[in-house]
Amino acid sequence: YIVFIDKYKKVILICALLLIIGLVYPAFTVFSKLRSKGFTDPNSESTLTDAMFSRYYKSPSPDIFAVLSLHGTKVTDPAFNSAYFDMKLALISNIPEATSFISYFDFPRFHGS
Repeated sequence: YIVFIDKYKKVILICALLLIIGLVYPAFTVFSKLRSKGFTDPNSESTLTDAMFSRYYKSPSPDIFAVLSLHGTKVTDPAFNSAYFDMKLALISNIPEATSFISYFDFPRFHGS
């Protein structure tokens, strides 16, 4: 092997450099995209939520977004509404730096719009 390596050392060096360049360039491209905005999956929950916010509200995203589920109740039940407003009040009062709060039930489709 030593004779082979010694005889073709320039070719081996050039192939190794090309291989390194061929592997580093795609990795650099991926990392630069991740550093800027990343890859956006159009079907991900966060992308769909951002689309809902921009469709119904001018703000791209609130400080707090909550989804409340109470088993055995509907959105129209007084128990659900009471629990929802209690949760909203508790979140707003316990997080003073939060300036906006939107829940899934604040969207216009739940209010006849």
